[in-house]
Amino acid sequence: RLALDIRQLMRDQGFREESRHTSALKAVRAYRIRCGQIREKRSRVDVLTERLGAIEIQLEDEKADLTRKQDALDRFLRNTGAESPEDWRRMAEMAREYHAAWEERRTLEEKLTTLLRGETLEELRTSVGPDPVEPPSGELGAADLRARLGALDETLEQRQRDEQELTVHIAERTGGMRSLNEIEEEKAVLERRIEELTLEFDAAVHAAGLIENIAGDRHARIAPHLATTASEYLAEITNGAYNELLISRDLRISVRIPQTQQLNESPERRLSKGTVDQIYLALRLAFIKSLSRNGETIPMLLDDPFSNYDDTRLERALQLLSRLSENHQVLLFTCHEDLTATAQQMGASVLRL
Repeated sequence: RLALDIRQLMRDQGFREESRHTSALKAVRAYRIRCGQIREKRSRVDVLTERLGAIEIQLEDEKADLTRKQDALDRFLRNTGAESPEDWRRMAEMAREYHAAWEERRTLEEKLTTLLRGETLEELRTSVGPDPVEPPSGELGAADLRARLGALDETLEQRQRDEQELTVHIAERTGGMRSLNEIEEEKAVLERRIEELTLEFDAAVHAAGLIENIAGDRHARIAPHLATTASEYLAEITNGAYNELLISRDLRISVRIPQTQQLNESPERRLSKGTVDQIYLALRLAFIKSLSRNGETIPMLLDDPFSNYDDTRLERALQLLSRLSENHQVLLFTCHEDLTATAQQMGASVLRL
């Protein structure tokens, strides 16, 4: 009669699988397992709900930031006289072209000033212009013609010497300058290199995203197993004071406080340093056990991890390590004599360095 009442109670609570079990005791065990799973799911729902609230707050902040940036952009466009960002980019491109043309004009003016040697362009044009022809005053004799021809020859020679000096001077001024073709070729090479680097950067970003997704999936698969094993170790070290650890997809740690049944997502700030050290020790031991599931055991090297433990939890932690040492090699380094004495009492081998 009691078994029938229990089965009826489980059916009333929505546990339909009780009919699959041959005895009420097996049904009760299955019901307890189901209740534990439901509590775990509810705790996850609570965590997700809190995170959703934080994400919504962050979203509102980002919306407000976007509004401020849009207002700043609108003010900037009004101040520059542009109607849109595309219009501003067009104006900026025109300004760059104007600046380049102005720099080119300044360079040409400097070259022209160097070539003129302090003279103006009008003075140079006047100096190289044709001599004024005097109106003929009758017939010229042979001597006058020879004299005028000699003067013209001297003038021509002087012009040729000036031309040679200008050519040499121009060659000296432009000797270290590269040609426009060389500059264009170098520009094309740099543009191709920029395109290659851009493709490499995009590929690296894509690969980083894939790695992050793969790591997240793997974390999601191993997190429940790590949480269960670490909870057992923590309960053993703390004698049941803390017996439930939760690990999120991104391996963030939460601890359930037994007195309030509330999740503490920041144990480093709200719990004692000793308790935090015990949580991390339990996690490390659980991780080593998880890595050893394929049959290859992994040794443990611990460097004075019990500095913040009290005597009771120190003894329980050493008992846990002693049990794990049956399958794993455990090397514990310490400078505390009391820890050495306790370890010797448990049968540990002590080597003094």
